[in-house]
Amino acid sequence: MKVKITLLAFGLGILSLTACAQTPTEQQAFASLSERVQKESKGHIKVVSLIKTNGQQEQLLNGQEVYTLYYDVVIEYIKDTYKACDPLNGCYYTFRDCTEVAPSGWEAYGKQIKHFTKGQQIQLTNCKMKFDFTENGWVARKLYR
Repeated sequence: MKVKITLLAFGLGILSLTACAQTPTEQQAFASLSERVQKESKGHIKVVSLIKTNGQQEQLLNGQEVYTLYYDVVIEYIKDTYKACDPLNGCYYTFRDCTEVAPSGWEAYGKQIKHFTKGQQIQLTNCKMKFDFTENGWVARKLYR
């Protein structure tokens, strides 16, 4: 009886280790980024492609499994868009501040206004996204540019 319990515990230990061994996929990153871009840009930008370039898994002091996924992405403007860009962080730190009319007044104060035409594609490189491991698998936490 003791041998069976030990083997069962050992087997469950291996099962839990292999469950954590899987890493987030490009498809998960694409879906998460697409949702964020759609929401933040209010439908002005879409994600065309995302390619994973690297990844790093780590365990935090509290035991939480975290995965950093590094990627390159191509985005496309699906309508003529004006974007108020932050002079320090650039245009793609966030996908907010997209409008069909050039911002003016306080909306534009201290920002660089750029115009993007419908169909224009931009490639962003060296981006990263963090995932947390939960009961339901890997869940995107934060996106960085």
